[in-house]
Amino acid sequence: MPEHRPHRRPRPAGCARFLRRWHAVPHRRPVAGRRGTARARLSGAGAGLVSHLRWAEHSWFEVVFLGRPAVGPQFDDGPEDADMRVDDLPLPQLFAGYERQCAVSNEIIAAHALDDVGSHPDFGISAANLRWVVFHMIEETARHAGHMDAIRELVDGKKGHY
Repeated sequence: MPEHRPHRRPRPAGCARFLRRWHAVPHRRPVAGRRGTARARLSGAGAGLVSHLRWAEHSWFEVVFLGRPAVGPQFDDGPEDADMRVDDLPLPQLFAGYERQCAVSNEIIAAHALDDVGSHPDFGISAANLRWVVFHMIEETARHAGHMDAIRELVDGKKGHY
């Protein structure tokens, strides 16, 4: 009979390591296309998802959890999907912004206990603890990584296995 191991709660380092795995996925095989083509339109959708993930990291870790000011395209009075509208921003610039934001998120995870709760007075969801925020971001990132993989497959026809 296998040895029974008591259930242990995940530690911040383990959670951050798992989230970092997902942070790397959008960079593996980005979609690119020439302006005005179907490939370019799909490429733009992928770029919008990278931008959305950058702002989701910012919103959940910095705004909701740390209680910093609610700034960013999703907090403006513009369109609901403003965080996905990247116009002509080059993909390398979007990836660089995403990488910087992921580094900030990882620092926040490392500096707090998973049971610490958020502190933004204007958002009721800030009552969630860091563990919930980390797992929510794993789910959010994984879901959109799947969207990006589907977009890439539509463009280049290659099946990807991460």
